Amino acid sequence: MSPPSDAELARVAAQLGEALRARDWRMATAESSTGGLIGHAITMTPGASDYYAGGVICYSNLAKEKALGVPHELIEAHGAVSEEVAAALAVDEGATAA
Repeated sequence: MSPPSDAELARVAAQLGEALRARDWRMATAESSTGGLIGHAITMTPGASDYYAGGVICYSNLAKEKALGVPHELIEAHGAVSEEVAAALAVDEGATAA
């Protein structure tokens, strides 16, 4: 699979922004293998600060553990690039309904 073009990223990011604004939602990202590409795509859209709080790039296993609280045992058991670790990156323990 080839990576998406900048135009494709911009289109999807703009659609995401429209959907978030329509619901009055905000978001943040936790990225690993993408190395910040998702946050970059989102912030290419003018006005993204209305709905994008920011992101964390946690490429190393230690960064996943320290910055985002992914259990070391989970990474050891399933590998850093696994559905289980991705799900742990997506969990926001501090999320609150606004």
